[in-house]
Order: sequence, then structure tokens, then C-alpha cells
Amino acid sequence: MLLRPALLCPDHRAWRSDPLYSPGVAQALHTAFARLAPPEITPEDFLWACGDVAPWLNTVMGSRQRIRIFLLFARAHEADGAYTDALGYVDRALEVAGRGHIPDDLTDLLLYHAKLERARARYETAAGDLEACLALLRDRAAGDDEAIDPPLRLELLAQLADYEFYLGHFAEATRLVDQAQLLALHAPHRALDVADVACVQAQLDRLRGFTWDAIGPMLRATTIYKREAPPISQGRIAAFVTELALDVVERLPDGSNGAQRMGLLTLARIHLTQAEHLTRQAKDRPGRGLARLAHARYSRLRGTNSDRRRRVEEVIRLGKQLDDHALTAQAFTALGDELASQGEKEGSLDCYRQTIGLLDGSEVPALAVPARRKLLRAREMSMDEAWQ
Repeated sequence: MLLRPALLCPDHRAWRSDPLYSPGVAQALHTAFARLAPPEITPEDFLWACGDVAPWLNTVMGSRQRIRIFLLFARAHEADGAYTDALGYVDRALEVAGRGHIPDDLTDLLLYHAKLERARARYETAAGDLEACLALLRDRAAGDDEAIDPPLRLELLAQLADYEFYLGHFAEATRLVDQAQLLALHAPHRALDVADVACVQAQLDRLRGFTWDAIGPMLRATTIYKREAPPISQGRIAAFVTELALDVVERLPDGSNGAQRMGLLTLARIHLTQAEHLTRQAKDRPGRGLARLAHARYSRLRGTNSDRRRRVEEVIRLGKQLDDHALTAQAFTALGDELASQGEKEGSLDCYRQTIGLLDGSEVPALAVPARRKLLRAREMSMDEAWQ
């Protein structure tokens, strides 16, 4: 995950006014941060970086130095996918920043905390982190949002819109997207944040049935993700673009241009291949599950003979193994779609009910919307048949 620049600074002249400042810790931090400077970082690099600072962990040092040591350990756990352990170190850093009255680090740490909570699909907690961050910034700006650093405010709005979408607060997500799009005019160099806003807008468009409108902006956003985002984010976005293209294929009216259908399927295949490669590269097991669901759907719409049901059921087992309700629920919806395509109506409806049951009271109710709509459509069709 990308951190605010100040948190990536190992040392600063102003820190030396802290009576507890340690030159030895400063040197260790310089060495550790240098290991993590290259564009491509391995888990082993994080281990070496932690080894550089570990001997100093229980020594006297300045507050900002201790925050960055905790951050190194948090980032190492994050790189290993151990988000709960990473959050433990961020909580310790937040405590130091609060006790030491270091407002800039405090707000930056809250933003990082929110991103880690999002990785655990704890959107309500993540949104709370960002609301706390915005409250601190507004307090320092005497209540004037326009006085908050535009790039930072844009990043916060983009992330908060994403969280509100998954929480099912669609009107609030729309309001935040509108604000972020206006603010982006004053922060043109924040391309990745602009891409994040475009992604939330695409999710909202998809929900409203305007999938075709979402494809163009998402293809432009994909270019930015390839240039600036880590592989895990690139893989998730590639899987999402695959699903968008397949949405349009499913909605094409009978008698549509065959070339148009094949063009969309080709677009889906290109992004599906990218999603499968990137999620493997990032060791993103939930992301690989999403790519498998997209692959099964692509195979169905392409008319390929493959054991699609088995593929989807494997993702259900993976979701249960990871205790990932979001992935499991999406897999049940995909299984329902597969069964419906095979004429197994009752089986498909049962899968949609399982999706809704899994997400009832969860922090990702937005993911239940497709299943709810399909159940409602089936109910309406049954009523029409009863009247005939």
C-alpha cells in the first residue's frame, strides 16, 4: 500500500530538537529505508530492513523515529498478508503520535490504518479512520475544508467514497465522488487518486445498469494503475474490467453485431489474463479467487466447454478457508448464475439466498445487490406466470 511521503522519510533535521533523538537509530533507519527504495521489493527486503532496526527497538529514541520503526514492522507484515499483525504495529505508532502531539504523522497513520482495515473488508472501521482523519484536518484548518491540502483531501475523499460504496451507502458515495471529481481539477498530478475515483464511479454506474458508460473511464484508469499502483491493485482492477466487459456482453440484445460481441469478449480475455498473472504475482489469494470467478463467467459466455461449476465451487471453499465472506458470497452468486444458465432454477435461487444470508449484517452489503435483484426478478416472473 502506498504511504504518505512523510512516513517514508527516515530522518529530518527538525527531529533533532527532540531530546530523545538517537543518531544510532537515525543511521539504522537510513539503512532500512534504503533497502525499500527500489521499485521492486521482496518480502526478504522487508525482513532485512526489520533486522536493521530490531536491535534498537527497546532503546531510547525520538517519537518520530519510534513511529517509523513501528511502520517498518507493519509494512513487513502487510507484505506477508498478515494485516492484523500490521494493524497492531500501526496502533502502537498511533499511540506514540497521539502522545507526542505529532499531528501530521497522526493523520497519515490513520489513512494507512484505514487501508489495512479495508484489506480485511472492515469498511465501517476504515471509514471511521478516515472520518477521524478528516476531523483532525478540519480542526487544524479552522473548519475550512478548502484550507486542507488538496492532494491529501482528494486521497481521503477517494478512499472514503470506496468504503461508503461497499457499505451500501450509495448516495453518500455518489456525493463524495462528485466532491472528489471537482477537487481533482486542483490536483491534476494525483493521477492514482483520480483513477480511484473513476473506479468508484464505475462501480456506481454498474449498479445502476450503465455498465457501457463505465468501460471507457476504467480503461483509462487501468493505464494509471499499471504505471503507479502495486500488483495487488492492478490485479483487482483487471478482474473488475473483465466483469464490466462481460456485463455488456450479457446485456447485448438478440441479433446484435457479432463483431461487437467478439470485441468485448476479447477485451475481457485480455484483462482476465492480466488479472490471473497479477494476482499470482502479488500472492493475492482472494484476488485469485475473483479472477477464477471471472474466468468461469467468461467461459460460459464464450461457449467454452469446461468444468465451470467445479471452478466456482473451488472458490467457495477458498473463501471459507480464508474466512472471507465477501469472496464466498460473490462465489455463491456466480454459482447461482452458472446453475441458472443450466436451467437449475431452484438451485440458483438457493445460491442467491446464501449470498444474502452471508452478507446480512456484514460490512459489504453492496455485494448482495446482484443476488437480491435476481431473486426479485424470479419472484416477479413467478407472479406473471401465476396471472397467465
